[in-house]
Amino acid sequence: MSQQINLFNPVFTRQGKYFSTVMMVQGLGMLALVSALGCGFLYYQTEQAKARFEIAKQQHDKLQKMGGDQLGSKTKAQLQAEFDRLQAESKQQGMQFSAYLRAFARQGMDGVWLSGIELKNSPISLVVTGNALYPALVTHYLQQLGQEPLFQAVQVEMPSLNKVDGMATQDYVTFKLNITGKEK
Repeated sequence: MSQQINLFNPVFTRQGKYFSTVMMVQGLGMLALVSALGCGFLYYQTEQAKARFEIAKQQHDKLQKMGGDQLGSKTKAQLQAEFDRLQAESKQQGMQFSAYLRAFARQGMDGVWLSGIELKNSPISLVVTGNALYPALVTHYLQQLGQEPLFQAVQVEMPSLNKVDGMATQDYVTFKLNITGKEK
């Protein structure tokens, strides 16, 4: 009787040695190759960054030269004096736009929303555009703004109140307010 031997049986397959000298040398070779590739990539990135830095430095130097030519004979002290003069002039006018914007923020109302604010400095004025669901809300909004101490000293005009027909359920009115720094 003949007996057949199954060479594909895991028992008969050759077992690899993971800690043999050949495997260790192959592992070290792979590690050296990956390290060399990583170093090469980092070197490439560094060179690219140096090139970008040099270009930016050249542009900066060019802009510095252009800026110096445009300033002409004005010194830093002259520029500071002009800045101080403009700042003092702004404070003398006595009206700061931020105070108005804070007042608008405090007087929020459901059904009324502002869609634009235009600031003009000479003479100081604000043009406010907005929308409301109902015309009566605009009147109520103006009354609320009138309670703000800041708005009691200025003139508020409403030159336009227009109805906008949107979809059947979304009709609203637009309004425009002109606020000037003149006394009432």
